[in-house]
Amino acid sequence: MNRWITNVVQRGVSDLNLYTNVSIKSIRVYVHIFPEEMFFSVTLVKLKLRSERYVYWDKSFLPMLKSLDIDSDLILFFADFLEIIPSFLVLEELRIHNLEWDKADVTVSSASLRKLSLHCTSCGGLLNPRSVSFDTPNLLSFDYSDLVAEDYPLDIS
Repeated sequence: MNRWITNVVQRGVSDLNLYTNVSIKSIRVYVHIFPEEMFFSVTLVKLKLRSERYVYWDKSFLPMLKSLDIDSDLILFFADFLEIIPSFLVLEELRIHNLEWDKADVTVSSASLRKLSLHCTSCGGLLNPRSVSFDTPNLLSFDYSDLVAEDYPLDIS
C-alpha cells in the first residue's frame, strides 16, 4: 500500500483520501507508518486520513495544503504538532479527532485557519492541560472538545 501512495504522490496528486486498518506491530502498539513522501508534497492540497489503528506523524512540508482531516484511534505526533501547524502556510481547514497533547501548555496558532475542529482524547495521560489558547485571527468555525484546562488565555492583540 505504501508503494501505491508514494507513486500517487510523486505523480502530483492534489487530493488524497486514505482509509486504512492495515498496521504493523511496533513496540506493543499498532501503528500505520505512511510513506515519508506523503508528508513532503508540493502539490497536495487536501489530505484526509482515517485509520482503525494509530497514525504516526513525524515531520512534514506541505506548502499547498489547505485542508487536513485526521481521524484514528490515536494520532502519534513525534514532532511537536503545534510547531508543524504554522508550516502549513495556506491551511484553511483543520480537523483532528483523537488528538493527544504532548505538552501541558498548548497554543494553536495559524493566521490562515478558517475552520478548526479538535477533539482530544487522553490529553497527556488523562491529566487536564494547564493552559490552552488559540491564536487564529481568521477563524470562522470552531469545534473543540477536551478535558477542562486550568486556564484559557485570551490574546486580544
